[in-house]
Amino acid sequence: MSEKKNIYSLNIKEMRKLLRDFSGTLYGRTVFFLAYFVPMMAFLVMLGLVVAAIVVPEYNLFYPILGTFFLFVAVFILGNIYYYHELRIFVEKK
Repeated sequence: MSEKKNIYSLNIKEMRKLLRDFSGTLYGRTVFFLAYFVPMMAFLVMLGLVVAAIVVPEYNLFYPILGTFFLFVAVFILGNIYYYHELRIFVEKK
């Protein structure tokens, strides 16, 4: 009886190989793009707001920066959940 593979039983070496295999596929690259594009954009907007707050201190940008930070954290967590969910499916189908 063969045991199904899952990502939870892999050691670090096997996990790295699996991530390389997954990122080598078109589907893996697409999932990576979809999972991390929005968090990257939120992070860049947050950096832009921080720079604007430093350059033009008269503008009170504390709340937009804080809101963008929380948006970044939320979409980053959701992106990670999506990416590793798809990775788990990739391993199970392999």
